[in-house]
Amino acid sequence: MHRRSFTTFSLTDVCRGRLFTVILFMGFWLFICTTVLLTFGDVQTKRHNHHDDVREEAVTFQPNSIDAVLNEFPWLNRKNCLPNFFTRRNDQTGPPLKDYRNSTIMFVHNQKSGGTTTKVCMKCILDTMGRHPPKILGNGNARRYYNSLLSGEGDSNLTWGVYLGDSTFGLCDYTNKPCSYFTILRDPYERVISAYNMCRMIHPCQCRVRNANKMSINEWSLHQGSFFFRQLLANHDFFSEKYDSLVAKLRGRPDLKMGPYEVPAWWRNELILRYLMTAHEKSIILEYVLENLESWFTLIGLTDEYDLTFELIEHAYDLPFFTNCAGTQENAKYAYQDQPEMENKTRTEIINSLKSQLMSDPKVINALYYDLRIYEKAKEIFKRQKEAYMRNKLEK
Repeated sequence: MHRRSFTTFSLTDVCRGRLFTVILFMGFWLFICTTVLLTFGDVQTKRHNHHDDVREEAVTFQPNSIDAVLNEFPWLNRKNCLPNFFTRRNDQTGPPLKDYRNSTIMFVHNQKSGGTTTKVCMKCILDTMGRHPPKILGNGNARRYYNSLLSGEGDSNLTWGVYLGDSTFGLCDYTNKPCSYFTILRDPYERVISAYNMCRMIHPCQCRVRNANKMSINEWSLHQGSFFFRQLLANHDFFSEKYDSLVAKLRGRPDLKMGPYEVPAWWRNELILRYLMTAHEKSIILEYVLENLESWFTLIGLTDEYDLTFELIEHAYDLPFFTNCAGTQENAKYAYQDQPEMENKTRTEIINSLKSQLMSDPKVINALYYDLRIYEKAKEIFKRQKEAYMRNKLEK
């Protein structure tokens, strides 16, 4: 009995020991798997969640950090841009004057920043001069144009000469001839207020993603975000069909039904960039953009200095913008007073009230952060452009 009792005890002990080992091993394996999954999920969340807070403090650059970002997003390395005519051009060492006057011109239209007036003026000037009319590249036709260009069947020599619209930035990459960009910027709060007002009244292509009449001004600001920053990050390859399934997945259920070819260029670009870039990468890219604005743009205008902007355009390109178009303004028909809740208020009162509302919302500040930084830099650049232009006038 003693021997049997001893044997029974040993077997039981061995089984329990093995069971404990198995449980310990399974627990350890579960811990490893959970850690890996959580880490991967965290990385994916950081990469794809566009609601990550923008880092408002200065970015601490690690060695080659911008090089690493450009290696990942190579299209951001823009090519063949004539530098700022007033602040970067040197008569002895810079591009000759004739390069600017004979360049292929790209007007980057930042929505609701005086762009319609600029486009109408340019078209009238070219018509008067008997020149080829400009090519308009916007939300409605950008996809078709760039797919044709990238396939080698389209406008490979940029034969139009002048290109106008919100999808023109990056087009100079496709030519070795002198090529220049110019743009006109507006206070980002006032720009988004104007866009909201327009999209509540009419529904052009850029408004056909969300119904502005079902959104507050704050919600609309979050929806549109930093509009100009996104224009500068545009990748024309995003228009190709290989991105259609991704865009369809990212869109979710839109307010307004649209097929792949009907999705506005700005929204398609926003969805893909939101998916590809983390907030940290965007912060690095923002600093890169701020450093290169004067290398990319022949001039930057401001809606607050509209007539002077036209003077600068006339001087840089030798086109009679100020002479023919000073004091003109398109889109005045979209009056704020047309909306019932805004009756008995002046335009200035309405804008100031809405602007104050937006500036008190941290989420809105975060959404417009990139454009706010760019606008502050643009005002600084404009001041130096103005000073250089005035010095030149005095010397003459």
